Amino acid sequence: NEEQFELELMSDYTEDAIERNKNFGKMQGISSGYRKIDELTKGFVGGELTVIAGKTSYGKTTLSINIANQVALAGTPVLFVTLEMTKAEITSRFIFINGGDTEDYQSVAPIVSFQATSELNWRSIDRLVKKFVKQFTTGLIVIDHLHYFTRELENVSEDLGRVTKELKKNAQDHNVPIILVSHVRKTGRGEAAGIDDLRGSSYIAQDADIVLLVGRKVEEPNLLKVFIEKNRNRGYDYKDNAADMYLDKIKVYNSEPIFKS
Repeated sequence: NEEQFELELMSDYTEDAIERNKNFGKMQGISSGYRKIDELTKGFVGGELTVIAGKTSYGKTTLSINIANQVALAGTPVLFVTLEMTKAEITSRFIFINGGDTEDYQSVAPIVSFQATSELNWRSIDRLVKKFVKQFTTGLIVIDHLHYFTRELENVSEDLGRVTKELKKNAQDHNVPIILVSHVRKTGRGEAAGIDDLRGSSYIAQDADIVLLVGRKVEEPNLLKVFIEKNRNRGYDYKDNAADMYLDKIKVYNSEPIFKS
């Protein structure tokens, strides 16, 4: 393929680069709908891969669903690729966090889509995203989750790197932001997971533009702590790299609500 050996001039990218420099450290792209998350990420930008990771049952999928819902409430289409939970289960969560079959739910339902097949290969994501962009022009992609693909891999570390590289390429080729849910390796009881604990491969953190880690404590079940471990293109203040979010069952809030007993 001769195309891969052709050259491009830096001057072709000057205009876009100047605009990026103006906005470095500022809000860009799609808002998460949560002020505290936006302060950490500065938004989800087309062409970027964001990894949301955490231990099993720590709230990474819950946070992803709530972000997807907030994005859709703002009128931006969402493709939610659910590889573990059924589409009915995901839909029921959208209904719950919107307070039932309400006007809010009715506004998000027509612009949140799923993959039609339950047998999805990671190589098929590109065609799926292409179809989504053709139908909706733009939007947010959420993939839950990366380690679903490990069942078809032989050399997990190397092949996971191949998957994340391909997903990053999908985001770039179609100019959409992709959120990828990922597991972390088991750590000691009460020990917080870090970026080096992303399960299976160091390539996950390497390919990601943004890495968010989700943590919880048994003694504070309604507190969802979100740490930012990487923000490649917009930078962040390492002194203030965590956000306290709050849960009422599976609904995420910026500030602590009055929890029902």
